[in-house]
Amino acid sequence: MADIGGQWSGVYNYPPGHDAPAIAFDAALAQQGGRFTGTIEEDDVLFGGGRLTAVVDGTLDGRRVEFVKFYDSGAEEYDTVRYAGALSEDGLEIAGRWAIPNDGSGTFIMVRAEAPPEPAAVEAEETMGAGLTPPGTA
Repeated sequence: MADIGGQWSGVYNYPPGHDAPAIAFDAALAQQGGRFTGTIEEDDVLFGGGRLTAVVDGTLDGRRVEFVKFYDSGAEEYDTVRYAGALSEDGLEIAGRWAIPNDGSGTFIMVRAEAPPEPAAVEAEETMGAGLTPPGTA
C-alpha cells in the first residue's frame, strides 16, 4: 500500500468566473493503514487575511484519495470541504476535485514536499526499531 504520510504543498482553484485567486496550502499527513489524518494551513485571502488551519480525515484505497477538511476557525464563512483525487503512480502528487456541498467546487493538486521513504529503508528502520539487526549488516 502506498504511504501518503508526510509534508505536502498544494493549491486549490475555484471554477472559472469566480473572483477568488488560486489558494496555496501546506499539508502534514499521517497515515495508518488505509486511513489518514492531518492538518492543512493556508492564507485567508477571501475573508480578511491571516492564516487558517483545518484538520483533515481521509482514506486511501489503492491510488484513490478522499478526505474531508474541517476548518478550525468556527467562522460561518468556512464550510466543510470534501476532496476526491488520485495519487500519481510515483506517489509524489495527488490531483482531483474539491466540493462544498450545495455551494461550489473546483480543482486541487498537492505535491509531496519530501520524497517518500524507500520500502527497503522503511523495512530496515522498522527492524532496527524492534532491536534487531537487518540481514547482511551483522
